[in-house]
Amino acid sequence: MEGNKKNMTEEIRNKLLIEISEKEIEKFLFDLISIPSDSKNENEVLLYIEKHLKKNRIRVIRQYVDDVRYNLIAKIGNSKTGKVLFNTHVDTVPAYSRTQLFPYTKNGKIFGRGACDAKGSVAAMIMALLAIKRVKKLKKTSLTLALTVGEENSGDGVARFVKEKIKYDWAVVGEPTDLKIANAQAGYTEIIVKAISEKGHAFAPISDQAPLALVKGITSIFDYISKSKRKGFIQWLNGGESNSFWYTRPTSQASIIINTHPAERPSKLNSEIRGIITKLNKSLKSAKLELVIEDWDRGILLPENLPCIKVLEENLKALRTKAGKIVLPSWTDGSTLFSKRIPTFIFGPGALKDAHTVNEQVKISDVRIAAISLASTIL
Repeated sequence: MEGNKKNMTEEIRNKLLIEISEKEIEKFLFDLISIPSDSKNENEVLLYIEKHLKKNRIRVIRQYVDDVRYNLIAKIGNSKTGKVLFNTHVDTVPAYSRTQLFPYTKNGKIFGRGACDAKGSVAAMIMALLAIKRVKKLKKTSLTLALTVGEENSGDGVARFVKEKIKYDWAVVGEPTDLKIANAQAGYTEIIVKAISEKGHAFAPISDQAPLALVKGITSIFDYISKSKRKGFIQWLNGGESNSFWYTRPTSQASIIINTHPAERPSKLNSEIRGIITKLNKSLKSAKLELVIEDWDRGILLPENLPCIKVLEENLKALRTKAGKIVLPSWTDGSTLFSKRIPTFIFGPGALKDAHTVNEQVKISDVRIAAISLASTIL
């Protein structure tokens, strides 16, 4: 029995190796990257995808997020019990130059804005969907592909999607994980640190300078981040007044985002940061630091032995890819799905370190492996 199952799996995988080609992926991904789709401007790329799916006789609906923007939802299979979700986002961060909108290949890689974040995953999931439809009719599974908008700056697309309250057995979110399976995703805490002081003559100040107090606050917080082996970044930093008068500037503030492990409570981190600010305020003569917890998210933590994860690992190994599990350090739409009790993991081609960069890139072969392994897992 086990031998028959193994032979069937290999037969399906061999069919997918024929159905999903690097040449087809390269052309499709070239087209996707060539269409600008920074957050709030996703409609043009969705129109292209919609035409492509309809041409291949895939059912597609538009799910409006606001009066103009929408998610694109495709579905194959009619099972009312086994429901699986593929989700990834079509929006990108803005191109830093126009050249990023003209993709090119070099050494088997495609370069351009969105190549790995997340148009490589868009291509992989669409190719998987089309291949599944061609290879075998789904009888025990219903597969939904949700291409959402706004992931890079607001998460409004996935927030609209989960309002439908559809239950899924499991979901995979396409993001650059270097073909590793992220069964865990870091949470985060977003804080705003504000320094306040009094105006005074710049060379005879009556108060500590707010910008310098803020620098002390930021330095202390990042010392803590480093010692606790976390990651963090300054989202924005401002303060002062852009005039030529010689008085000390009374306010300065910064937004800082800090990673949290999905197994810990953000309240613990928040308490420790408050302690840092309280201690600093005692050392400041007249300026004062204030702390606001702006936002937070718990992240994702799934058991490693879920059947969907184990089967995906087996398929990756069969394709001679070194499978592994990671904790993804960045927020994704998966967090919103997970908060609605949908077992969600993250997986896709490309590396996070290449996302949002001038030289954003993805290996064409990795997009193909992602497509074949996802399709094999469903079948």
